[in-house]
Amino acid sequence: MDYTLDTLTPSEAAATTGVSMAQQLNLRKGGYLPKNQGHARFDLKGLALLAVYGAFSGRGFGPKVSSQSAGYVSQVVYQHLLYRSEVYERRLRHVMEMELDADCDDLYLREHGVDCTPETRGGYLEALAIQELAAVVDPRLEVNFIPVSSRAPAPEFIVSWPDGTFSYGEWQSIALDFEQKQRGHIDGPFFMASAVEMSKRIAERLVKPMVLLAEGEA
Repeated sequence: MDYTLDTLTPSEAAATTGVSMAQQLNLRKGGYLPKNQGHARFDLKGLALLAVYGAFSGRGFGPKVSSQSAGYVSQVVYQHLLYRSEVYERRLRHVMEMELDADCDDLYLREHGVDCTPETRGGYLEALAIQELAAVVDPRLEVNFIPVSSRAPAPEFIVSWPDGTFSYGEWQSIALDFEQKQRGHIDGPFFMASAVEMSKRIAERLVKPMVLLAEGEA
């Protein structure tokens, strides 16, 4: 199955991330955003990077400070974005669901230990299709259909500490880092965000799908 990747204009990116075109221009002039040949465009990775700069800026972190980790943070957000249905054109999702249809019941039985019912089949098939599409777009992602409901593609939480360092991970590891900071007498305000929530906000505000079914594939 072939697909194409779409891009957003600066105005579309502003509507999606809340980062104004003037802010985008300043970030690009400062070297914090990649320079384009011709008119500026944003692919999905670029959109995640822009949103990360916007999130840090909203909490008082300038681009010079946030650039120390913006690349990694945006990669985490990007991975979560790939598991959002809004990123994919409806036709593309439908084609993938048709390809997975024959194996759907067996996969559900392996995960839940019971047969798939007509009531649960539709939602389960949709979840399988999104996971498979994520792996098609970025083959570096490991896809494991068991279990669909609990699998997390990347660390969820991102923290910027008062000493200028950053932490990434699940809640348990963040809590351990917090204890270490306290023992080191590092006090002050810190920034914490959920990559899951950031990707959700981006996806829900997308003006159009970013991954499309290639012409002739329908």
